[in-house]
Amino acid sequence: MSVRLRLSLVTRTGIEEKLRNDSNFIRIVCDHIAGMTDQFASREYRRLYLPDY
Repeated sequence: MSVRLRLSLVTRTGIEEKLRNDSNFIRIVCDHIAGMTDQFASREYRRLYLPDY
């Protein structure tokens, strides 16, 4: 199941408030965003400074 689908189910089932206070869920979301940011930064660095990569 995709993250987007899971988050839409969370909103519809009414457990959104519980997840806002769940430190494990918050950590997972932060790690996911950080991973995307790292990948994006790495691609941009290669695109800008290592054009032949």
